[in-house]
Amino acid sequence: MEGQAKSTEDTAPMADRECEGTPAHTPRSPHCRTVFMAGFAVALFAVAAYLQTVSYSFTYDDGAIVKSNRLIRDLGNLPEIMRTNYWGTDDPAGDKSLYRPFTIFSYALNYAMHADEPAGYHVTNVLLHALASLALFACVLTLFKSLSTSTAAGILFAVHPVHTEAVAGVVGRAEILAFLGIAACTWSYANCARARRQTACVGWGVASVAAYAMGVFSKELGIIAPAVVLWSELLVLCGRPFRGRWRRSAMAVGGYALVAGVFLSLRAGAVLSKGHHFGFQGVPAWQRVLTGLRVCVEYVGLFVFPRTLSADYNQDTVPLAVSLFEPGVLLALCMLVAGIAGLVWAWRRAPAISWGVLLFLTALFPVSNLAFPIGVMKAERILYTPSAGFVVVVGYLFACLIDSRRRRICGWTLASTTVGLLLVRTWVRNPVWRDTITLAKATIETCPSSLNLNTELFHYYRKRGELEPAAEHLKAILRIRPDDPITLFNLANAELDLKRYDDAIPRYRRVLDLDPGHKKALNNLGRALMAAGDPGGAIAVWEKQRSLYPDYPGSYVNLLAAYLQQNRIESAVAVADAGTRNCPGTAAVFINAAAVYQKAGKLEEMKAAWNRALELDPKIVGRRSP
Repeated sequence: MEGQAKSTEDTAPMADRECEGTPAHTPRSPHCRTVFMAGFAVALFAVAAYLQTVSYSFTYDDGAIVKSNRLIRDLGNLPEIMRTNYWGTDDPAGDKSLYRPFTIFSYALNYAMHADEPAGYHVTNVLLHALASLALFACVLTLFKSLSTSTAAGILFAVHPVHTEAVAGVVGRAEILAFLGIAACTWSYANCARARRQTACVGWGVASVAAYAMGVFSKELGIIAPAVVLWSELLVLCGRPFRGRWRRSAMAVGGYALVAGVFLSLRAGAVLSKGHHFGFQGVPAWQRVLTGLRVCVEYVGLFVFPRTLSADYNQDTVPLAVSLFEPGVLLALCMLVAGIAGLVWAWRRAPAISWGVLLFLTALFPVSNLAFPIGVMKAERILYTPSAGFVVVVGYLFACLIDSRRRRICGWTLASTTVGLLLVRTWVRNPVWRDTITLAKATIETCPSSLNLNTELFHYYRKRGELEPAAEHLKAILRIRPDDPITLFNLANAELDLKRYDDAIPRYRRVLDLDPGHKKALNNLGRALMAAGDPGGAIAVWEKQRSLYPDYPGSYVNLLAAYLQQNRIESAVAVADAGTRNCPGTAAVFINAAAVYQKAGKLEEMKAAWNRALELDPKIVGRRSP
């Protein structure tokens, strides 16, 4: 009997024997068929949750990042994609501090297959979300050998409505790919650590490094993957010195370091500016940190009870914290202490809880505004990776109920009810992302002063000729950002269209106070002054514009018309000479110049100007001489 007992111990898997971090009784690995069925269920829930998004159009930032992005129109642009920031050089408003070349290249692959049809891009997002859910399922199963925990975590992750922004919006793909890289990197490393054959070990190690590269080149958050690997090593894979595995770990760490070095080097050459931090612009660091702490509590609230979701948050919906003793800040500190205490308590008793808490904290910290300001005060899309840690903890708790004979019915009832409610909430939330206007209208209900979405609605109503509601959306922005030059300029344009010159003129002047060289504000201020009966003021503005931008056609067109109206022929001729010289490709300049030359009796110059206008744009001027 003693010999048999010793023989049984000797044949135990080496990975389980050498690790103090694993329980004394390691659960038996589930049957392959059972694992397949569980994984299929996870993928099925992921697809079912977001299948309706396949019929949606491009929404919000999809236009600039995907639809108007010239780089994705040719797979041969990969070298340029690797050298270019996320927003590229074509969009002046984009954040040039972001670098996500693999995500951009994925759009290029979509374009090669689907061109500008959004359905293909949405299908890809849904499938990638299903793959990410499977990656979490596989990672948790490999680490903790619990089919109940991994299945519950995978399904909760698959259906949670907080992921709607990441999945339903095409540009949310960066979040999905980054997490997919993190999960696949960790899963591959765990398989590398437990591999018995050298060839399998090397293969899994290469796969882990490749997954890390995919994640980090998809979004900057992917750089945290080695930290998740470390937590897995400390909690599950090895509680004592590495023994024979140190070479494997060294190989992986070296690969991670190489990928990180290449990424940081390429990123440094691609980014063109510092990040946009509108929400915390001019806010003291201590106030940003306190606000960030409170927002972390709000994130947990969204995981637990995702009733109110929004595509945008600003200071109107995320007020700045002013004291350490605010209820939200105090609650955040208490939850942090409780989380750390729970992590320590569960370190040996329930490693899955500690792993989930560490993943949650590790993924949330870089996007929490605690260490440094990021581009948003609060956003649901950045919760895609942190949510994985949250659902692992909840999945473990569900598994404890389901695996208990006495509480099994209660566990299944609670788990199925939770999944059903989350799935319904996701189905209800998805249609908000059908198109930009639908999204804008829904977001305004939760974030009334949203800069970007109020601006979208302004342009929408202005195109429809509904100028009053168009102006109201801009006024909503100014209640929070009274000196935003873009909003002031757009509102002045709306008031100019409404012939409210007394309102438009001071707004244009305020824009010029904030940005003295604003080309279009100078142009439209002159138009407003002329319409208000002040031609002298209009001419002065356009002359200033001409001096600042001598090759801008608008100033010449306007000045020529104004001088003719004032019968100042000599001044008009001087402007006509300068305009035809500095703007040789603008038909409107030559049309007005021809009228000036005719009035001045310069017939040769008139004919030359008219013929040039005909060459440039015959559809406008026709074929007859003036």
